Amino acid sequence: MAEFLWELPHSPLLLRSLAAMALASICCGVVGCYVVLKRDSYAVGAVSHSLLGGVGAVLYLQGLFPLLEERLPWLTPWMGGLVAGVAVALLITLLATRWNFPMDTVLSALWALGMALGVSFVNARPGYGTELTSYLFGSILIISPQDLRIIAALDAIVLFMAFLWHSRFVALAFHDELLTLRGLSRTRVQLAFQLMVAMTVVVLSQLVGTVLCMALLILPVAATSRLCRRIPVIMAVSGVLCFLCSLGGVGISYGAGPGSLLRSPGAVIVELAGLAYLASWLLSRLLACRKQRIQTSGEEDGRAASPSPLPNKDGR
Repeated sequence: MAEFLWELPHSPLLLRSLAAMALASICCGVVGCYVVLKRDSYAVGAVSHSLLGGVGAVLYLQGLFPLLEERLPWLTPWMGGLVAGVAVALLITLLATRWNFPMDTVLSALWALGMALGVSFVNARPGYGTELTSYLFGSILIISPQDLRIIAALDAIVLFMAFLWHSRFVALAFHDELLTLRGLSRTRVQLAFQLMVAMTVVVLSQLVGTVLCMALLILPVAATSRLCRRIPVIMAVSGVLCFLCSLGGVGISYGAGPGSLLRSPGAVIVELAGLAYLASWLLSRLLACRKQRIQTSGEEDGRAASPSPLPNKDGR
């Protein structure tokens, strides 16, 4: 950790990673709060794993047409993942909301098909083999300026949508019937929510990969919600917690030696988020026990201080 902090001001690569962590933490706090309130974490897993289909498609095209990467520099594998995420968001909304397909069936099918397509594209790519580790488990230490611009743009879009439709997303999470009573389209709000999830998943996948981004989106918010109750507070505190876990994970893995279990930044980030959730659970239990003891002692003191009843005429 000390080595990382020492080299941070002098390394543009580490500074870009730090900026990416800060931007991703904002998305994590805002969208993760909606996901936890809606109890829709399985949809996050389906979207995140289906990104591999878009990533593999772009890698396949770049192998098939070698000049494509030079002529279309914006067409990166993560841009393909974004297109796949948007397509999956549309399919989830149409199949489950408009055409009444079972939600768990839709999510399971998209989860499996997205990963299968990605593997097929990568295996069919002409030329040398492609290593998928950076896409599955993240590559936060090699964030390019173009990746950072994409992350910033997606972050701005997510914040704008959350600011514009916050009350609608809260209604969708708790009582979606309220949207119908207010004359609003539940399908449109659901689609906007799924698009926000897709963009956030693309941002977080560049930090911890498509496999682990669901945990990073859920765990900081779940840890914060055990101690806080107001939605704006949960969003702010969970965003800070996500940034601290990301910073700690990168710092710890940066100084890890060969053969260490802490060499993968994405894995260490999620492990720290898991420890934070465990700590919040223990703290909430301690606070609940303390509150119960205070209430019990207050009731006993009240009974002891209450005057004894006066005897009746018979002396009883």
